[in-house]
Amino acid sequence: MAGTRRTLIRKEEGIFAYRVAGGERFAVRMEYRGQDVRKFGFGTISKARHWRDTRKGRALEGRLFPEQEARRQEEALKQRDAETEQQRRDAEAAAVVTLKAYGETFMKAKRAAGLKHTTIKRYDSILRIHLTPAFGALPLAEVTRGKVRELVSSLSEDGRKPKTIKNVLLCLSALFTEALEDGHVQHNPALKTSKLIKTGKCGEEVDTFSHEEECRVLQTTKEKYPHYYPFILLLFRTGMREGEAVALRPEDLDLRKRYVWVQRNFTAGQLSNTPKSRQKRKVDLAHDLVAVLRDYLVVREAEAMLNERTAEEWLFTTPGGDMIRSNNFRDRVWKPLLRAAGIPYRWIHATRHAFASRMILSGANVVYVQRQLGHASIQLTVDTYTHWLKESERGQNLEVDRLSTPFGDGVGTLPGTLNGVKTHDIERNEEKWGE
Repeated sequence: MAGTRRTLIRKEEGIFAYRVAGGERFAVRMEYRGQDVRKFGFGTISKARHWRDTRKGRALEGRLFPEQEARRQEEALKQRDAETEQQRRDAEAAAVVTLKAYGETFMKAKRAAGLKHTTIKRYDSILRIHLTPAFGALPLAEVTRGKVRELVSSLSEDGRKPKTIKNVLLCLSALFTEALEDGHVQHNPALKTSKLIKTGKCGEEVDTFSHEEECRVLQTTKEKYPHYYPFILLLFRTGMREGEAVALRPEDLDLRKRYVWVQRNFTAGQLSNTPKSRQKRKVDLAHDLVAVLRDYLVVREAEAMLNERTAEEWLFTTPGGDMIRSNNFRDRVWKPLLRAAGIPYRWIHATRHAFASRMILSGANVVYVQRQLGHASIQLTVDTYTHWLKESERGQNLEVDRLSTPFGDGVGTLPGTLNGVKTHDIERNEEKWGE
């Protein structure tokens, strides 16, 4: 009867006997997970032993009460799945790298790679001014080709030059190339920049000086800034970059053989032991430039002796003997010089374009022009100066005419056209076909 107090008599481990109205019965008592578990009602001690022994095995396996264990296991699985899902979400969140965050990693890698300081400075400026404001908060994988096109359109609408837009895309492409190698993205949305930028014909965006303007600049320099005349003449006559000319030393010159070794570059306030292209080169010097440089060196040496000081380390300096710095030269000399000459402002790099265009128009070999300029490839020279290359070809004989033999055995001509044909017949045919 429920609630009846039973007197248990221990028979052996875990088995107890008790008296009921129908006779003797047996019970099993066990401890399971800190709880006292009892089972009553066995008619014989053998049945009680069997239940005890089987339940011991189940207890060791955690299966003493299957229904309860099933619920517990289900709850444990749910808990584990919830924890796993949370861990997955946390891992995904940690794996999501924004462009701004990866930009910092990218710049550290580039600095460690030993890139030129000008390249590092350009990348850093592009990230700060253009890429971070546009894509900084986005995960790398969400920077799509479409979004890159939108950036290009925005830059174009803001009046950015194609070259500036191209530099932005090249920086973005370099960043995604690194991210691809690091496994953060599956593709590079900034590849093939030429398909993203709408430009006009090659060469049209190059700003240069006409021959008449060049003469006015040089004449005005002689009159108002004579100290800088050799420096500016060298820029016009060699096409050297400003930083390369600033970093020249007197010993780089060989006026007898008429060339100068370009071995260094000074830009953004830092001196590099290689030119921009990383390749040292020999630049030829025109006769008039050699004459000016020879007189310049003589005067400079005489002034140094007169003032009892050692000659300057650099070939060209300020009147005070300091190295020429781009911003200072631009504001104090170049801008006032162009104003005095009555010429609209052009950056000093236009002297380089003036040299290249004048060389090409005079019929110079493009490979020679490339070597003088220090371009990394002939393709860069051709792409930059296509307009002048086309201009130089006008009015010239076609190169294929070299294959024609006006007199001979008639090879390459129709039968009878050059042998036995009267002159007036040829003239009449030329008039007919507009030859």
